[in-house]
Amino acid sequence: MTEHIKILALSLFDEFYQHISANVLLYQCHHEILKEPYYIGAVGPVGFTGLHGAAFLGNVEIAAALLDPKELDANAPDCTGNTNLAWAAGRGREEVVKVLLEREDVNPNQADAEYGRTLLSWAAQNGHSEVVKILLERGEVNPHQADSFYGQTPLSRAAENGHSEVVMILLERGDVDSNQVDIEYGRTPFEWAANNGYLEVVRVHLQRGEANPNQVDTVVMGCRS
Repeated sequence: MTEHIKILALSLFDEFYQHISANVLLYQCHHEILKEPYYIGAVGPVGFTGLHGAAFLGNVEIAAALLDPKELDANAPDCTGNTNLAWAAGRGREEVVKVLLEREDVNPNQADAEYGRTLLSWAAQNGHSEVVKILLERGEVNPHQADSFYGQTPLSRAAENGHSEVVMILLERGDVDSNQVDIEYGRTPFEWAANNGYLEVVRVHLQRGEANPNQVDTVVMGCRS
């Protein structure tokens, strides 16, 4: 990246939430990928700063430049309730994750304001195994923390979406319960994998011998008790 390009990028990311490209990024992300934080386009990208944008895109040089001011709040949530680190983790931006985690004021276990999902949950759902490993190296990160809305753990999210490598990484830890059910459907991670036809994830669970393949759902028709 030349200095000229860097200056242009920093200029674009100044008050980025007011720029049309911020709205386009979030709108396309939500309506096409459907595995990212919920976004209502009518509200606008309020709080989606240049640092959020750099984390979203995975541009580590711009992210580092934007982090230079000491007064910058690296934990500030945007309109989706997510931080810069949440975007980087959820989209598998490993180098940006590393840069953000170098700051003492960054909380690696912070949950979003909308569904109470942690960075590890977003990374696990989208199958970003390297980011999962990076986060698990931090003592503050709870590998078994369920979100507050659906009650799904990172293991449940990974199993639901067929990410066998992430499932194996999480199951290797002794502090992850492979039989914990969510509060929306009452399903275990094993049940999510079986329901969605992810044979490799089912095989991983069975090989470890910890999952109960006969456990039934505890919630009927998706209604919470």
